[in-house]
Amino acid sequence: MEDNKLRPYSHKHFKYDGRSEIHGSINTDDDVKKIFDGCDNIISYMITKHLPHKLQREDIVIMEMELGKYEIALNKICQLPHMFSFSLEDRALFKTKYSELVNKVHDFDLMRVSWN
Repeated sequence: MEDNKLRPYSHKHFKYDGRSEIHGSINTDDDVKKIFDGCDNIISYMITKHLPHKLQREDIVIMEMELGKYEIALNKICQLPHMFSFSLEDRALFKTKYSELVNKVHDFDLMRVSWN
């Protein structure tokens, strides 16, 4: 993971200081789970409660920012595994979930654009 860090959304939506602040706030397993659950909840809510043509670009940006936070947390647990109690299987599940969320947001954005 260190060779190919996840960065597309974290670098797109956060400057260095913002990324550092998020990175520094992640110190426990609970901090990681809060970020992961928050990202999943916001994306699920936006997708299930809104029709694609009702969302604006700003709504997609909100979801992408959550993905950026997810990336930062995932990179931290992969860079500093001794700080957290996640197993290799857990990390693989987190990476898979991240890919699923990225695909959901991307597909939803395509549906939104096709309505306009």
